[in-house]
Amino acid sequence: MTTTKRYFPELTGVRAVMMYCVFNCHFNLVGREAYGEPLYRFSPVLHDWLLRFTHELAVGVPVFYVLSGFLIYYRYGEALVSFQPRWLLQYVQNRAARIYPVYFLVLLFTYYCWSMLPEVFADRVFPDVRTLLVTFTLTQSFFPDLVQSGIAQSWTLTIEETFYFSAPLLFLAARRGNLLWACVAVFLLGVLLVNVPIIGPYYQNPSHVFGRTICGPIGCFGFGAFLAQIVIRYGNKLPSGRRPVWTYLGLTASTLVVLAVSRIGTWLPERGYLHRGVDHGLGAALIFTIFPAFVALTFWGLITEESRLKRLLGSRLMVLLGGASYCFYLIHVGAVQQLIFTYVSTNYIVLFFIINTLAIALFLLVEKPANAYLKHLGHVPQVDLLRGFPRPVRAHARRWGQAIVVGAVVVAFAVPALLRAAGNVAAHNELLREDGLYETLQAGLCAAAAAALGLAWIGSLWQPDPALPTGRTGVRRFWRSAILLALALMMLLMTGEEISWGQRIFGFETPEWIKRQNFQGELTFHNWAVFQPQQSGNRLQNAWLVGVAVYLGALPWLASLWPRLGRRLRRLGIPLASRLVASLTLASLAWYAITAPWSEVLELVFDWLLLVFALEVAMARRPFAADDPQPHAEQPRRAAQPAARAMPSPQPAKAPHFGKLPEHSGTLATRSDNPSAAMGAAPIAQWVPLGVAAAVAPLMLLLLFQGGEHLLPSVRSLRLSDEGNRFFQRGDVALAVERWKKALDTWPRNTAATWALGQWALRQGRLDEAEAYLRQTRQLEPDHAPAAAEWARLAAARGQTDQAVARWREAVRLDPDNAEYHVQLAEALFRADQPEEALRIYRRVVRQFPENAVAANNLAWYLATLPDPRLRDGREAVRLARRACEQTGHRQPSLLSTLAAAYAEAGQFDQAVQTTRRVIALAEANGQDDLAAKSYQRLARYQAGRPLRQKPAG
Repeated sequence: MTTTKRYFPELTGVRAVMMYCVFNCHFNLVGREAYGEPLYRFSPVLHDWLLRFTHELAVGVPVFYVLSGFLIYYRYGEALVSFQPRWLLQYVQNRAARIYPVYFLVLLFTYYCWSMLPEVFADRVFPDVRTLLVTFTLTQSFFPDLVQSGIAQSWTLTIEETFYFSAPLLFLAARRGNLLWACVAVFLLGVLLVNVPIIGPYYQNPSHVFGRTICGPIGCFGFGAFLAQIVIRYGNKLPSGRRPVWTYLGLTASTLVVLAVSRIGTWLPERGYLHRGVDHGLGAALIFTIFPAFVALTFWGLITEESRLKRLLGSRLMVLLGGASYCFYLIHVGAVQQLIFTYVSTNYIVLFFIINTLAIALFLLVEKPANAYLKHLGHVPQVDLLRGFPRPVRAHARRWGQAIVVGAVVVAFAVPALLRAAGNVAAHNELLREDGLYETLQAGLCAAAAAALGLAWIGSLWQPDPALPTGRTGVRRFWRSAILLALALMMLLMTGEEISWGQRIFGFETPEWIKRQNFQGELTFHNWAVFQPQQSGNRLQNAWLVGVAVYLGALPWLASLWPRLGRRLRRLGIPLASRLVASLTLASLAWYAITAPWSEVLELVFDWLLLVFALEVAMARRPFAADDPQPHAEQPRRAAQPAARAMPSPQPAKAPHFGKLPEHSGTLATRSDNPSAAMGAAPIAQWVPLGVAAAVAPLMLLLLFQGGEHLLPSVRSLRLSDEGNRFFQRGDVALAVERWKKALDTWPRNTAATWALGQWALRQGRLDEAEAYLRQTRQLEPDHAPAAAEWARLAAARGQTDQAVARWREAVRLDPDNAEYHVQLAEALFRADQPEEALRIYRRVVRQFPENAVAANNLAWYLATLPDPRLRDGREAVRLARRACEQTGHRQPSLLSTLAAAYAEAGQFDQAVQTTRRVIALAEANGQDDLAAKSYQRLARYQAGRPLRQKPAG
């Protein structure tokens, strides 16, 4: 690029605010409910408006689109128009470095959790090859059936990725015209996809094409690029310091658009109460056309005007949070969030605080260094992690880095030792078992070390290490690259061996010829008989431990003690560990030698030190070895050479535009476009109040929102009724009744408490009290099916037969899938002397619920014993009674008694006698004396050749 572009910290702060809007859309504090009741309700009307508005805050994503359009065109637009291949390659490299490193890390962690924690992720399975390919290439949004695969919210990144990599073509197409027509062309492409059947059913859904591909949000990117054109045209005469007019005008207009979209959902009754208005065609049109225009207007105001909002968004804390917003977006929903809900807390404020902390750590420790490294891959093979920070910050960071390295080693040894000392052998064995936590960490550390060494090797192919001595550079470059490649392949081999090459993850079967060689029957080489003979340790593992001890531990100290040896090793391009890593390696080996052998512990420590060594190799200034002399300091002339090559600057080209813009000459004011440089420019003491504010703000929100639970008596009352239910299940009836009554005193509209009290009073024979509670339940909740059933039982207990029939009909209407209600209705009809209708209901129940043995048994009994010959059917009774007995394994004497009566009605008296004798034996064995006595009487009837006749007793 010909000029250094200006950095706008206030726009970085906007990223944080929009990310928190998306978080609130997914975990809506206003819409939180407990037991079906809202936790926070101000007034019915205000609550409805606020709930719908906050439910639309996913518009933070279109704001990101506008910001992406602005930044891509502002930084690269003029160069992209020229379409120079070399520069385009660097552009693609920069965009890939921006998107993929953290995404790949979170995606791998997600798939690992799905595979290894089925008890937490019961609804998730490891994906097939097609899903893996789509998620790792970030193309989910192109396939509607896979749109939420992997990291569910990453489908929006497909749109970002599409814009990033189509921007050169988009800007080139607008070279002789303007951006408006290029954006219209992309929109028309969406119209074509929707209306051309030959493309396939995937893209004949307008909601998908215009909502989840670039064809709809192209307007957001276009308005952002248009704003960038205006800023570029003003150049160094860009207005600044004006009164905040456009800022608040654009913010107000944007809010009103979102408010209007939130009300569109009420015009779609078939969609449901909280269906978002943006999913309606009109809502989507507003969000992707009108809304981004007002967002761009707000950005213009933030860039050119002075306001308190601008100062707040541009503060160091907001810039830090904005920088971490991409990491926050990737982890705020998904595996990390589910683990927090499972093992820490389901409180949304706690989730918000933890996700923020993890996002900042990922940004500073992974995204930022990986982004810097990958952007300069092929130009700078080694990158200083702390470059750009003041010297005190670098010193503090290196001391903390050393403390972390030492602390991790101490913890690795201390945890199993403390568990064994405390006598918790089970926890100790669980920690060190096969596929346990320590072995899993080993695989992760080896994989990370392999990645770091692999990137260092790729970088060495482009340019030799500037720290290498001069003379015969090609040979030394070859040796350096070969050593880095060998180290990376060794770490990759160790990763595969630790996880059995993914055998347990992917479900691979071990070939028979390997099973014969492998003691564990796995796809591992170190367990082959040639490496692990009987009555001996694992030779390959022992050789690896010795090699690590020599290379990481002994060799760096020997090179330090004998400078001539160190110089020769450096001439060969052999990377050496710092003295810190060497000391920890030797100390760990010594501790291992004088204590009980914990091979898994030592392997974990060595893998950790190998990762630290890999990071030192991949970084010019080793962050964990500040006391080490700079490598090859004896050759300052070579070291002083520039380490980076600037991106090739294409010739200026005519920039596309929307229309006529004011012409201004000059260039923009030079300012760093690195937000981390702005953050690190201040003394470390200035971060103290920001840290205090970051800690206090979530606490204040926690007290404010969680305190709202105690302001609502409905939530307290429902919790009391839940406690009563638990007491009742344990048999503490008195405590249960006390909780239910207290719940009713707290909130008289608690139907859970009134129904429970009515049910209890009915069982106790307190009919008047039961009627009062059940009547109250019916008045508060007319559709309460269990209360309707208890209401019918109350009528039956009072002998009100007709009312019982009517009330059972109501219960069946409210819950038609409850077989018990149908059976009770039929029984009530028998008591009301309506046997024909009762039999019809029983036959319908038997057809609708064929697995219900009670209904089949009852119907068989009536078909065999009713006095009216028109209603009896011995053959059908035998069939139903046999089915009921088969479903219960012929172990229920009451059901066998029905089968005997059915046999007698069908004229099969021998089977009736035989079955009745079995009934008597089972009844006497079970202590059912009444049934045994009745069976003796029935046995005499069957032996006399007389079937059983009995009126329904109900």
